[in-house]
Amino acid sequence: MAGRTEHTIGVAIAIPEPHGRELQSWREQFGDPAARKIPAHVTLLPPTVVAEDELPTIEEHLLRAAAASEPSACTCAAPVPSGRLPRWYS
Repeated sequence: MAGRTEHTIGVAIAIPEPHGRELQSWREQFGDPAARKIPAHVTLLPPTVVAEDELPTIEEHLLRAAAASEPSACTCAAPVPSGRLPRWYS
């Protein structure tokens, strides 16, 4: 819409240390060009264009959703050329 200010947002959860550093290393070894620019994370919402006036509603929704959520575990693994998995996958 003309005259309407838009922003691109995304929602992600950072991978905590020391796992984030380990995953960064694997991304670099696999040739990921974004490995040094974008920290290791789990994407919940990919880049999405929203109107500026929607930002407060989106932020409120995210805060409510986070407050109502319980911690959970996430296991990440990918095949590697050597056939062995990273140290943190056990």
